[in-house]
Amino acid sequence: MKKNSSRIHPAQQTANFYGFVPALEHITDFKVTHVDEVNAKIFDKTKKIPVLEEKVALTRMFLEKRMSALPQPSMIFYQGPMNRDGTKSTQSHTFNLEIIGNPKSIAEAVLIETAYLIIKEEYADYEILVEINTTGDKDSFSKLKRELKYFYAKNASNIPPTLKAIYKKSVLESLSTSDKKAVALRELGPTPLGCLSEDSRDHFKEVLEYIEGLHIPYTINPFLMGDMSYGNETVFQIHITHKKNGTKVVAKGQRYNSVARRYLGKKDVSSIGVSIILTKNHTECAEKTKENKYKLFFIQLGFDAKIKSLQVLETLRKANVPVYQSLSKDKMSGQITLAEKMNIPYIAIIGKKEAMENSILVRDMNNRCQDTVPLCDLIDYVKKL
Repeated sequence: MKKNSSRIHPAQQTANFYGFVPALEHITDFKVTHVDEVNAKIFDKTKKIPVLEEKVALTRMFLEKRMSALPQPSMIFYQGPMNRDGTKSTQSHTFNLEIIGNPKSIAEAVLIETAYLIIKEEYADYEILVEINTTGDKDSFSKLKRELKYFYAKNASNIPPTLKAIYKKSVLESLSTSDKKAVALRELGPTPLGCLSEDSRDHFKEVLEYIEGLHIPYTINPFLMGDMSYGNETVFQIHITHKKNGTKVVAKGQRYNSVARRYLGKKDVSSIGVSIILTKNHTECAEKTKENKYKLFFIQLGFDAKIKSLQVLETLRKANVPVYQSLSKDKMSGQITLAEKMNIPYIAIIGKKEAMENSILVRDMNNRCQDTVPLCDLIDYVKKL
C-alpha cells in the first residue's frame, strides 16, 4: 500500500508551531553543492565532512538569498542529511532544526524548547536531560587554548604517554578524551566556562535562565565541546534514559556563527542548529507546511516576558490554538507592524508587568479594544474569539 506522503509528522507540527518552516519553502534549490564540499574539505580538521558541508551550504544559501532582509530570522527544518542530488535521504529519520540570523539567547531557547518537546513526544516513556556547555566567542576560545597550553606544559610529566603526541598537536583533545588519567588531570586545569569573555558569559547565563524558566531538566558539562571545525558558543546534547534500554544521545546541537568567516570569507552569520534522531517507524513529513489561519500574533516586551512567553506558547500549542510569534523582536512597533501586514485579527501582549502578574493583554486589531486576561483563563478566552 502506498504511504500517504502528505501526513504531517508530530515533529513537524511542533516545529511549525514554534515558527520553523520546511527548508524548501525558503530555498527551492536546497542542497549541498560541489563548491560547498570543496570549502569544507579545505578547512575541516576532524574529517566529519558531511555535517560541515551542510553548515557551509546553509550559510551560503542564507547569504545568496539575502535572507537577512526577511522580517524574521530564518527558521527551517529538513529531514536527514541535506540532499546532494535532489533525491530523498536514506536517513530521513534524522530531523534537523536551524535558526539562521539570530545572535540572541532566545534563539537557543526556542531551538532547545522545540527539540525537547519533539523528543518528549517521540520518546514518551523516557526520562530526558539536556546536557549543555559553551566554548564562548573568538576571544574566549583563544584564551582557553592559551591556558590549556600553559597548563599542560607545566604538567607535562603527568600526561599519559599515549596522549602526548595528540596533545602536542591539539591541546583541545584533552577536553574530550575518555582516558582515566587524562580525565583526572583535565579536571585540575582550565575549562571553557572559566575562560569566557563578559559577553559570552552574559549570553550563556541568559540561555540557562530560559531553560530554567521552561522547567527543562539540564546539566552543565564543562567538557562538552561539540565539533570545533565549525562550532562556537553554545553546544548541547539531549539524552534519553529508560530503565530497560539505558541512556543514549538522541539530539546534538550547537552554534556555528563563524562558518561564514572561516569557510566563505564573509562576516559572521549568527546560526544555531540541532539534529534529532526520530524513531524509524515515523519518517514521513509533509513537504509543504499546512497554512495556519492565525488567531493571535504573540508580542513580548523584555527578557522576563520572553521567558513567560515560551511557557504560554506551549499552553497554546497543547490547546491547538494557531499563534504567530516574533520572539526575536524586541520593539513593540516592529512586532505590531508585522501583525498588521499579516492581517492577524488579535494580538496578545506580555510585558514585564504582565509577566509578574501572570496576565496577558489581548487586543482586537479592528477596533483597538483590549482586555487584560489572566493566563489561567487565556485558552477559554481565545476559543470564544
